[in-house]
Amino acid sequence: MPLTEGWPIWARTLVLAPVMVSSIVYGIAPTLHRHLGWFILRQPRPVRIRA
Repeated sequence: MPLTEGWPIWARTLVLAPVMVSSIVYGIAPTLHRHLGWFILRQPRPVRIRA
């Protein structure tokens, strides 16, 4: 954490928590759902057609 080295722990948490939550909600979770949605919904794996 070189950017927040001198900050108290509460200030680091105040900045880092929203960044982590928003990256999971808007980036990581949709990507996982797009690629592994068939597994999450317990459906058969889709067949990919290669052109």
